[in-house]
Amino acid sequence: MEASETLSTQSVSVTTPVSGVSALRQLHEGNAALPRALFVLFGFSSWSVLNALWLQLPNLYTSVPEGFQLATYMLAALSLTNLPPLLMSFLSSEQQSRLPYQQIIVGLIFSSSLLSFLLAAFWDSRVRIGGQEHSVALLLLVALSGVANNSTGVVFWPWTGKQAKEFTKWLGIGEGMSGLLPGALAVIQGAGSRRLLFSASAFFSCIGVFNAASLLAFVGLWRMETQGLLRENVEKGDDEIALASTEEEASTSRDSERLQTDSIPLLGVAVQESATARKGGPSLDALVALLREPSTWLCASQTWFALWAFGILQSVNSYATASYPRAATVLLWCTVLSYVMDPVGRAVVGLPGLRMERPQDIVLPIVVFTCSASVILAAAAMSPNAPLKDVPGGAALVILCNAVCAGLFGFVNTGVYLIGRHIFPEGTLERFNWNASAAVQLGSIIGAGFSLLFVVYLQLFDSE
Repeated sequence: MEASETLSTQSVSVTTPVSGVSALRQLHEGNAALPRALFVLFGFSSWSVLNALWLQLPNLYTSVPEGFQLATYMLAALSLTNLPPLLMSFLSSEQQSRLPYQQIIVGLIFSSSLLSFLLAAFWDSRVRIGGQEHSVALLLLVALSGVANNSTGVVFWPWTGKQAKEFTKWLGIGEGMSGLLPGALAVIQGAGSRRLLFSASAFFSCIGVFNAASLLAFVGLWRMETQGLLRENVEKGDDEIALASTEEEASTSRDSERLQTDSIPLLGVAVQESATARKGGPSLDALVALLREPSTWLCASQTWFALWAFGILQSVNSYATASYPRAATVLLWCTVLSYVMDPVGRAVVGLPGLRMERPQDIVLPIVVFTCSASVILAAAAMSPNAPLKDVPGGAALVILCNAVCAGLFGFVNTGVYLIGRHIFPEGTLERFNWNASAAVQLGSIIGAGFSLLFVVYLQLFDSE
């Protein structure tokens, strides 16, 4: 009897972990596409409502009292909505780790769906203030949508950072789809033309339905997480997992130490501590130490891209395209192709020759992005005499630059999080993801400030 019980106990102790690993292996071998697809659908909700609003601008311009200045008013309404997620980044690491990520994400996605339906009902409402009509309801819903969408970055990425590394890329692709799907819908609608296939209200309702699907996708991912199906190396045995984890942590620690002590990130220039001490003392030492942090450069790149993509370009694009024939159609294609290129840029991260593992890898994309963005800004400043205005197909220059900017933004934005997973150890990765997401919000605020100063107050741009 005792021998039988011993044998039974041994059988349980041996077969239990094997059956668990077997189930995980079957998930990856038989249904590998399922969690990836759910991450893409989950990521769609990140910027979906705001992207939908920008896509409807060609239709809204002719229906709201603000006219071409609507984009700048929207940016003004959105500027303060970046503050809540930005302030959340100042929480301590312990406080951040205690946040109920799953519940917050559910609330944000639900809010995005609800706000989409409210936009469908009230986007064209007007209120007379001081003898002039204003789109108060629209701008209020824009602000609330900004809170919902801008907050996704500081919870979506840290939560995904807790899962297997491969899902970082798929979340990025999902974020890109938040522009691509609404963009395709806007093309079908005929946004910017005189004959719309369906109204702006129907468009916003469709976005609400898509967000409801995103909510269901995340609920599915949440369930997978509780079952341990999203963790790294699930196809390996327990001993292999422990060994792989130890080796990866050691490699990550070595890479992080090398990047932080041997060279200034991006430039790769050796820093001699003795020379620093001779030149400037403690204050200069602190500055050099800050510049040597990989996170400093990575977060700075996030801010730089965001202040252009979410601020300057969105406010000046209507002026950059205004002097071309069929300006509304040109503006629409600038937006649509941008939303096409964003997920493309995210999808190619990690392909041969396009791996993002070091801060130096983002230098060339930054240069090309800045040059393309400068062309768009110059076209807006030169309006109504934009470059190639009288040349057939001249508007393609502005459209192409918008597409390049969007593709590189998606490429670098996703790449920054992947670089973080390569160079930061597990204990500091979540904090880095928070800071990188907050840097995007900071860039958006700076970009909105530019728009208010130069577009509304100084009125440096002219559409006529």
